[in-house]
Amino acid sequence: MYFNNDTFYSDYGFWLKQEFPNIQFEVVSSEEAIKKNDKQLLFEIIDKEKPDMISIDHSIFEVLIQRGMLLDLEPLILRDKYNIEQFVQPVIEYLRHDGKGKLFGLTPIFNSRALFYNKTLFDRYQIPYPSERMTWLDVFDTAKRFPNSEVFGFEYRLSDFNPMILVNEILLTHGLSYWGPNSQKLVQSNSDFEAIMDLVINAYQEGYIYSSEHQDNETVHVAADAPSEGMFLSGRAAMTYGNYYFLNDIEAASFNKRASFDWSIVPEPVDRDHIDYTYNYVLYDVFAVHSTTRNQDVAWEILKYIHSEQSAKNISLSANSGGLSTLRNFVTDKWGKSLSAFHQLHPRLDGEVKIPFNNDLAETAKRATLDRMRGTITSKEAWNQISAAVEEQYVKRYKEAP
Repeated sequence: MYFNNDTFYSDYGFWLKQEFPNIQFEVVSSEEAIKKNDKQLLFEIIDKEKPDMISIDHSIFEVLIQRGMLLDLEPLILRDKYNIEQFVQPVIEYLRHDGKGKLFGLTPIFNSRALFYNKTLFDRYQIPYPSERMTWLDVFDTAKRFPNSEVFGFEYRLSDFNPMILVNEILLTHGLSYWGPNSQKLVQSNSDFEAIMDLVINAYQEGYIYSSEHQDNETVHVAADAPSEGMFLSGRAAMTYGNYYFLNDIEAASFNKRASFDWSIVPEPVDRDHIDYTYNYVLYDVFAVHSTTRNQDVAWEILKYIHSEQSAKNISLSANSGGLSTLRNFVTDKWGKSLSAFHQLHPRLDGEVKIPFNNDLAETAKRATLDRMRGTITSKEAWNQISAAVEEQYVKRYKEAP
């Protein structure tokens, strides 16, 4: 089962046919169910078609395990002495957590975040480089040390200026959510929420954090000649925050001679009480074997090949290469820069953090935080406005729930 036939052959099928010339591949499409966001339809397709192998978004992987649709891979791993240590271990931790300690699938690609910094600017102003296990407060304190009349200490890249986006990022780091565990209880504003909002708003007001576009000139320091590619890529911001995709932006800027500075990366900011953990691991499609397949051994061989070094090389050359390979040998360095920052931390799996930031809530939060920046309301009042909007959505959600 894959999104559709064309996507399967574009992503994997072409070279799977070359590796397994005697095997005929038939694609069961999940496109309709995915486009409709209809899990029940997806279950019905699997029940009806019983595909030998299933490629599924990680968000539904755990549900398929719970429904008994996927094969436990542990016996096959032991039988073949399959080397699980070849994978980035945080990814395996995440997948085993989904399976309550057992492994029901593998994924060839993942993504995570890191803190990027301009070594040239740090050297120029004689400021120590960012270190591992920094908190957001540490990052902001470092950003303050740069003279914002000349450069910015930190850039948080946004297409539309909404201070709440960065607030949400920091809430996630600290495991704070608008919804409580299992979404059964609404979490109201508290002193932690307000302190984080104050931290972000003050940073924008004092001008040591820059956000790429559409900033409000009345409330935040703005460079009049802001470059289209952003401050960090033009060498005018000391730090920024991004995922693996951002490496491609740096490469493009360097190729076009827009970026002429030395840079490096460290792991993303952490919660001071959980310095080795992050909520920011993103696993892409998980490949699994159907629990009732008659072609178990063949499916297992194909699954192993999809996660082989040769497959990783193929993926790196295809349009399906937007993330990091889950094989450790393929996440060592790029352009002479170590990529360990993207997988040093462990996935924090002590509870799901949900921040349901849809368009309506985003607009309410944006208005509230901009009013806070203008000084017309306090952080507590801003959070009261946001909490009221969240509560309205919460009540509507459970009123409409079947």
